[in-house]
Formats: sequence, structure tokens, C-alpha cells
Amino acid sequence: MCYPIIISNKELYEKAQQSTIREELGRGENGIVELIEVDDRLVCLKRAKDGVTPLFHEQNILIGLNGAGGAPLVLYQCKDYPAYVMTFTRGVDMVEFVQHCTPDEFVRCLIALFKSLDEIHRSGYIHGDIKPDNMFVEENENGDIEVHVIDFGLSLKIGTPQFKHAALN
Repeated sequence: MCYPIIISNKELYEKAQQSTIREELGRGENGIVELIEVDDRLVCLKRAKDGVTPLFHEQNILIGLNGAGGAPLVLYQCKDYPAYVMTFTRGVDMVEFVQHCTPDEFVRCLIALFKSLDEIHRSGYIHGDIKPDNMFVEENENGDIEVHVIDFGLSLKIGTPQFKHAALN
């Protein structure tokens, strides 16, 4: 199990100041994700768009998944500000991949997607927002296609009251 390092807002701010912001990767309803370089490593900084909205739900889901389904690993958690640093998921989004792949690659991609979702479900979670924007496809060093599922903000832990309520609706 990979446990994140818990740091203060000041420590996170200092890490961000020492890093190079490469680009903004995306904006969601609650957060902004930026590609940054920390300690010569590309990572993602996710922070609340308004500086207030808690991101603890998604952080805890990612910690529980521990990389299952190609999910990012949380490297640093900020204890007093809604932000965290996670591994950078490489690859191209599902739409771009499908537009340029062969029929064989498409089938291999679907199989990889099903494996990723199976890993997530076996880890005890339901994603809740599966769509092409939340999947990145890459070919690993062995030539196998891998699908990384991202953005776990709407995910639920199987068996919790929230999951049971969602299942009934």
C-alpha cells in the first residue's frame, strides 16, 4: 500500500514554488489539475477551484484504490488546504486513441478497459463517471495496451450508505 506524505499548506506551497508548472491539464466542477515538475518528476497537482471545496473524498478513494485500474497514486496530501499531489497518468485520452487505432488495437483497448474496471470493482469501488474523458490509453514497454481510469470525484465505496442510496435511485 502506498501511503501519501501528509504536509502542511506551507510545505505544499513551497513544493509548488520550487516546481515548474508545465500546463493546466483540466478543470472540473470542483478542482483544477496542473502538470508540475517536483524533484525532477512529472506529477499532477489537484487543488480546489475556489480554495474551499474539500477534495478529501477523492483523495481517500485514490488512497484506497492504491493504483488499481491505473488510478493515480496520491503522493502528498495537504492537511490544511484542499489540494494534493498525485502521479501523472501518461497516454492519450480514449477519444483520440479510438480515432487513430486499428480494429485490433480497439479490441485490445476494450479488454484493457474491462480489466481496469474489474480491478476498481474488486478493490471495492464504483467509479460513477465512466466516460472517454476519464480514461487514458497507453502502450507499455511490453507492447500491451493499458487503460488508466482517472477522476474519482463521483466514486463510491461499495457497501456504504451512500452506495446503497445511489443503487436504489
